[in-house]
Amino acid sequence: MSLFLGIDVGTSSVRCALYDEKGRRQAVESREYTLAAQAPGQAELDVEDLWQAFCQVVKNCCAGRQVEGCGLSVFMHSLLAVDGQWRPLTQAITWADTRAAKQAETLGNHPQIRRFYRRTGCRLAHPMSPAAKLLWLRECRPEVFEKARRFVTLKEFLVHRLFGEDLVDYSDASSMGLLDMHTFQWEPEVLAAVGVEADRLGRPAPCTLVLRGMAPGAAEALGLPADTPFCLGSTDGVLANVGSGVFDGSAMTSTIGTSGALRTMLPTPYEDEELRLWSYCFAGGLWAVGGAINNGGLVLKWLRDAFWRPMGGRGEAYPLFDQWAAGVPVGCQGLTFVPALTGERSPDWNSGASGTLHGLRVSHGAPHVVRAAMEGVLFRLYSLYELLRQRGFAPPRLLASGGYANSPVWLQMQADLFGLPVDVPREKEATVLGAAYLAMCALGRIRLGERLPSMEAGQTYEPAPGQADAWQQAYGRYQTIYSRLYGNANGGEDNV
Repeated sequence: MSLFLGIDVGTSSVRCALYDEKGRRQAVESREYTLAAQAPGQAELDVEDLWQAFCQVVKNCCAGRQVEGCGLSVFMHSLLAVDGQWRPLTQAITWADTRAAKQAETLGNHPQIRRFYRRTGCRLAHPMSPAAKLLWLRECRPEVFEKARRFVTLKEFLVHRLFGEDLVDYSDASSMGLLDMHTFQWEPEVLAAVGVEADRLGRPAPCTLVLRGMAPGAAEALGLPADTPFCLGSTDGVLANVGSGVFDGSAMTSTIGTSGALRTMLPTPYEDEELRLWSYCFAGGLWAVGGAINNGGLVLKWLRDAFWRPMGGRGEAYPLFDQWAAGVPVGCQGLTFVPALTGERSPDWNSGASGTLHGLRVSHGAPHVVRAAMEGVLFRLYSLYELLRQRGFAPPRLLASGGYANSPVWLQMQADLFGLPVDVPREKEATVLGAAYLAMCALGRIRLGERLPSMEAGQTYEPAPGQADAWQQAYGRYQTIYSRLYGNANGGEDNV
C-alpha cells in the first residue's frame, strides 16, 4: 500500500497524517506549541521549538512505514528575517501579531492602494499582512532590517532547512501581498512601497514542485530516507479547500482552527470593490477566494489555558465545553461574547478590536461563558457569510474543516445560525489531507481536481426547525454591541 504524508504547520500545533491513495488515514500525530505574546500586539513562534515539534511528529507518524511522498502546508501571513546563512534574526511573526497596525494604516493611505489590491488580490491595510510587517521591521527594527539577507515565510524557512532551497510556493507568496497574481512575479510597486528589493525575497514556484535530496541532518531528524520526495505544497487555507474536495465555486468550506475562514475556488481572481475579500493563487488556474476571522478555536484554547487548567481542570477540556454549551439555550440568556482577542480581520478588518463579555449576570456560570464564546465565533463567521452572499457566493451547503469539525454541538449551532446544511467530510483533517493530496498529484498518482472517497460527506448537520428567530435575535444583539464598540461590523468604504 502506497502511503503519502501530509504535514500541516498551524499557528498552535503541527499535525501530520499518513494516507493511502484513496485518502484513508492510516496514522496521525500532533503536537501543540504556544504563541509568544509578552509585548503588546506580539504573536510570534519560536522557530527552533517549532522545528523540534515538526521533526518529532513526522518521525512518530512515519515510524516503521515506507512513505512514497510528502506534502507541506503552513499557515499564511508569516514573516521571518534571516541572515546570509539563514540564521533567524527574528522569530516567526504570525498573522495574529498586530504591532504593524500603524504601518498597515500607512499602506491603506497609499495613493495606489487599489492598484496594489488589483495586482495582488490582497488587502495590505491590516497588520496581519507581511507587507505591513516588512514596513514595521524597516521603521521599528532598522538594525534587523538592514542586517537581513532574506525576508521569508515560515514555509520557506522549513524548506530551506530541509533541502537548502530558496523557494516560496505561489500560494504562500500570494498571501504575502507582494506577488503579482497575474504574472506570478514579485510586484515592483508594492516592493517599492515597503522598501524591499526582489532579491531579498525567495523564488516563487508552483505548489506541485517536487523536491528531493534532503540534508542528511534533516532526514535523520525526520526519520525518513534522504531521497523521500517532498511536494512544495501550499498554505493551510487553500489546502483546506483541496482536502474538502472544493475545486470550483459550487461549494464553500467553513474552517475553524486557531482562526476561521469561509472560502471557495474560482478559475479567475475575484476583485472586491471595497477590498474586503481576498484572492490567493493556487495552481492549475485556480484561486481561493473568501475571507478570514482572527479568532476561532483560539478563543476556546484561551478559556482552557487561562481559566480551566489553572482552576484544576484535568484531561480533555473540549468535550466538557461541548457538554456545557449544549445545556445553555441560544443567546446564552443575554450573555454576548465579542471574541476579538487578537483584533479582527474580515469583514471589517478592525485590528484594534478587542474581546468583550457583555450582559454578565449573577445567574451566568462557566457554561454560559463557553457557549457565548462559541456563538461569538460563529457570529463573526456569519457576518462574513452575509458579505459573501451579497457578492453572489451563496452555496447550498457548507463543508466543515478544522478542529471544530470534531464538535457536534458547534457544528449544529452553525447549521442553525446559517440556515444551511453543514457537511463534515469523512476525513476531518482537511488541510493535512490536502497536503498529502498535492503530493499524490505532484507524483502523478492522481490528477488535480479528482475527488477522493474520503472527501465525501460522512455526516451532515441540518438546521433544526424553530431555531431561526432565536438565532437572529442573538445575532442582532451581537451586531448592536459590536457596532457600538467599533462601528459597522460589516465594514465598508471607510475601513479601507
